[in-house]
Amino acid sequence: MSVRAKFKVTEITEHAYGEKLMKTIKLQPVYKSNDPEDENSKFWAVSPNGEIRLGTINMDAAAQFAINAEYYVDFVRAD
Repeated sequence: MSVRAKFKVTEITEHAYGEKLMKTIKLQPVYKSNDPEDENSKFWAVSPNGEIRLGTINMDAAAQFAINAEYYVDFVRAD
């Protein structure tokens, strides 16, 4: 079984990680829309609060994220 959530990038920061550059991507659940049939309203209704922080030294991976862009996140048990 899996759970799908929809998150929005709210912040991207960079800082030194030893001798490497690290980017930290902060994501929060999407906001409720004025339209109750809008997809974001449906996701917000079941997951209105939360946060994901992803730190990476892989700049190709970090480049896949953009401020205010929305992403689906699938949680699948790993056993």
